[in-house]
Amino acid sequence: MIFEEYMTLWHLQLLGLYIVANCALPWYIIWKLRRLQPDSERDKEKFLPWVRDDAAQWSYLLCIFTHFFFLARYFLMFITLTYAMIFVVVVQMGSNPNKLGSFRRWLILQHTCLMIRILVLVMGNFVSTRRPEVDYRKWLGPDWKPTYEGASMIVSNHQGWQEVLHTILYVRPLPGFIAKETVKRIPGVGLIATVMGTVFLNRMQKETRQQVFQTILER
Repeated sequence: MIFEEYMTLWHLQLLGLYIVANCALPWYIIWKLRRLQPDSERDKEKFLPWVRDDAAQWSYLLCIFTHFFFLARYFLMFITLTYAMIFVVVVQMGSNPNKLGSFRRWLILQHTCLMIRILVLVMGNFVSTRRPEVDYRKWLGPDWKPTYEGASMIVSNHQGWQEVLHTILYVRPLPGFIAKETVKRIPGVGLIATVMGTVFLNRMQKETRQQVFQTILER
């Protein structure tokens, strides 16, 4: 009786609208990123670094189950981000963001990592880390061997802001970033980026590129 009571046409229509409301954006993203799916002919040389290796997991049907509570999670994510930004602004009050004391800087970084872990959980991301097998002998000579010691630079063509969160969480020592200058003006986010030692680049001024390069060399 209960099952029959809640299987009326009106309830099915309401369920359909709820699914569309939660899945419309993920469905659009899957459609938009379809060009990033692997293509053996196209990806032989030039485009392999930009191919998504998780494309096999994309599914319009599976999305109904994985994003059934998408709007609720999105709202919780917004609340978490708002709180994190307010916390950072309060901690920084009365000091120069570029010259924060060691304790304030440590507090902001630790709190930021905690908030990122909560955001990753809310977003439903499950991350595994591994070292990819690479072979650069074609460009660096036959004697080249992979090494993971010393300083390094990660060059990535990220698809969104989630990649930045995962980089902060899992790359150690904690990396600095090169970001466009407008990031510095985002409330809360700009302050966190400054505390992390981000180098800000004005894309409209060519001379700032040399300044950024010099800053990287000094570090």
